Amino acid sequence: MITRTVSNNPRTTRVDLVNDLQRAGTKVTKATISNTLRRQGLKSCSARRVPLLKPVHVQARLKFAREHLDDPEEDWENVIWRLQIEEMEARIALMPLMQAETDRRTLRMLRENLEEEAILMKDVPGWKVGETVYHTDRWIIPLTEELFNLRPRNEHLQKRFGFKWYV
Repeated sequence: MITRTVSNNPRTTRVDLVNDLQRAGTKVTKATISNTLRRQGLKSCSARRVPLLKPVHVQARLKFAREHLDDPEEDWENVIWRLQIEEMEARIALMPLMQAETDRRTLRMLRENLEEEAILMKDVPGWKVGETVYHTDRWIIPLTEELFNLRPRNEHLQKRFGFKWYV
């Protein structure tokens, strides 16, 4: 019931779940709820708290709105277009960093898999740990299944289908 409730409504809190279970006649603690959801592969997160606007900021925004109230629509289209270009340039600039982070994570998992393979296949005569089956020296990006074969199934599913969150 707990997992189903959280899957249907990811914003369900632990207090909501405790109250629902108490109404059903079961007494549990918030810690029990957290442990149960964690065992099911669900992660928790908290809503980010955003500071409220100070009066100075409110006045500045109103002043800006009044000054630009009569601006032609073409000016705003140019602003939107420039913002879109800036966002695209930021994505292009960050792409090598994101790719490097992905490659680092992949190489770490491959190293862990090779260590596990060495342990599993130590008694097999003629087995060479890490020997490629592709007969090439080129780097071939491993499939998700190849990376996660030696890991728990829930870790594989989280990587493949994304995280499930509860509050």
